[in-house]
Amino acid sequence: MRPLGARAVRAWAAIETLPDGKTRLAVVEKVTRGGDLDDQEIADWIRDARRLATMEHPNLGRVRDVIIRDDEILVVSDYLDGALWSELGSKDPRPGLEMSLRVLVDVLLGLSAMHNLRDAKREPLHVVHGELTPDCVVVGLDGGARVVRPCRTRGDGNKSGRSANAYLAPEILL
Repeated sequence: MRPLGARAVRAWAAIETLPDGKTRLAVVEKVTRGGDLDDQEIADWIRDARRLATMEHPNLGRVRDVIIRDDEILVVSDYLDGALWSELGSKDPRPGLEMSLRVLVDVLLGLSAMHNLRDAKREPLHVVHGELTPDCVVVGLDGGARVVRPCRTRGDGNKSGRSANAYLAPEILL
């Protein structure tokens, strides 16, 4: 339907047709082989997306599918109706303390679920968001916050000049 702003991985809002003929809104992220990302970064992105597709949590944007074609990879996620925390936080008046704390707790719950994801043998999968910024948090119409874009390409977070670097942990920047 339309592109979703400037991102390291190109993304679009799309209409997904379900097997029963119904439709729903989705977010489709696309990476092309031979582009800016090397094969290892793409493989890591696919691995994390597949792992996250196994879980459902109220504070995480749900990854629905990973589609691998000849030269492109698509990750399909739920489209969440709401506003980015970066947009809400920059408006006057700014969100109050109660709303800010609710968003913080919701984000921490979503990250905790992601970080505690385990395989069938109960071994940790070591999935991390890696680039959490206010642009990765959607506050829904219900007031709940959800972490989105949980799958990202690892090499993008360390490129100099990126505004997301302001949110990276010091050990990552070093």
